[in-house]
Formats: sequence, C-alpha cells, structure tokens
Amino acid sequence: MSVRKSKRMKVIIEYKGSIVEAERDERGLYSCPICNKYLFYSPSDLMHHIVSHAKGIIKHVRPAPRRH
Repeated sequence: MSVRKSKRMKVIIEYKGSIVEAERDERGLYSCPICNKYLFYSPSDLMHHIVSHAKGIIKHVRPAPRRH
C-alpha cells in the first residue's frame, strides 16, 4: 500500500465582490478553508458552501437516518 500526499497550492478566489483564500489540489478541486472536509469543482460552489457556514445552515443539517 502506498500513501500519496496531494500537492496543494494556495489560491485567492474573487467571487461577486468577496475574496477568499483557499487551497486547490492537483486535480483542480477547491477545499473549504473553514472545515477542510469538502472538495468543490468551481469557485461558485465553494462560495455557496462558505455562505452556508456563515448562515449556520451546516450546523443544523440533520444526519441521515440509520437502520439498526
């Protein structure tokens, strides 16, 4: 088993008047600078995710129901 560390570079995203510093990997995916959990294909997707952090929507999302 080999472990490959992805190369990430810092980028500045300017979207509709907002400026955010994020990281982009070698595949071109942007990572959320707040939670570092999710990857996004476009700067607009990342910005919508960041807005949901600001509005508190992510905290209030219910987890998927589990079967026992």
